[in-house]
Amino acid sequence: MPVKPKSLAVQAVITINPLFKLLIWVNSALCVLTFVGMVAMAIFAPKDPTPAQTQLSTACETVFKMTAGAFIGLLGGRAAAPDAPKQTGPTQ
Repeated sequence: MPVKPKSLAVQAVITINPLFKLLIWVNSALCVLTFVGMVAMAIFAPKDPTPAQTQLSTACETVFKMTAGAFIGLLGGRAAAPDAPKQTGPTQ
């Protein structure tokens, strides 16, 4: 029977940070809410919107753009800084 050398096996580890998950959910909710608001205003608003409706539409558009950028930043930052590899095997 051959003797196996003592080596450390490195495995990729995926950990889910609860705070990161919360940020993704909050960002998703804001994105969906503002998108639904923009669609609802586009469907139900009169041809000449009031200044308040115009301001609300602009605010929804701005928040929608910010949440889209936040997704890119959150996921890109997560990919750029992965978790440290977990070492398994015998310890010395």
